Amino acid sequence: MGWSTRQLAQIAGTTTKAVRHYHEIGLLDEPERDSNGYKQYGIPDLLRLLRIKRMRDVGMPLAQISTLDSPDVPVREMLRDLDRDLEQTIIRLQQVRTTLSEMLDSGDSGQLPPELLAVGSKLTEPERVLMNLLSCALPAERLADLRTIMDDRTPEDEQFDTLAPDADDRTIADLVERMVPQALANYVEYPWMSESETPAGEAAFDALEDIFNPAQLKVIKGIHRAVVNR
Repeated sequence: MGWSTRQLAQIAGTTTKAVRHYHEIGLLDEPERDSNGYKQYGIPDLLRLLRIKRMRDVGMPLAQISTLDSPDVPVREMLRDLDRDLEQTIIRLQQVRTTLSEMLDSGDSGQLPPELLAVGSKLTEPERVLMNLLSCALPAERLADLRTIMDDRTPEDEQFDTLAPDADDRTIADLVERMVPQALANYVEYPWMSESETPAGEAAFDALEDIFNPAQLKVIKGIHRAVVNR
């Protein structure tokens, strides 16, 4: 008694297309044909197909499956390698799920790097643009530093965010004076912020005039002068 291609595929829980593909790449031998020219598969063919399917189900590439019958192939080591690869894939997917969860919680739609999603709701639109630019050049650990800074909002930060474009010089000077101590503390806590001529610093500096209004730019420049001169 033999099975047709369709019957073999049904028994093994696969498709006729898969069976034919395995024939084409030499993974499954062509069976004998009956007097009518129809393929007749037997138990050895089914066992071979089941093994191929099981190995495919655990993620083994077809090229590796084709070598499993060789006595020189370290099958257990191949399975261990596959297990290690799957472990790394699971870790990566868990990280992706965490990022997706943070995006959903924060209402972000891909506008911020994962490291800053936790503070996304606290950022103004100009700050979001600036953080995006910085994310192109800063490593993850420095973005984490920015997250800490942005998470600790002060009344001065709030005033800066709402500063009118035509704010008078006295208002600007007063805000600079009150923001300088925190800026100095940040430079001490995160020395990399005082590094000059970095790609991140250049990108941010070039974009400042397009991101912030004139009064805010004066505050930023005033803080920078005060920090540099101390």
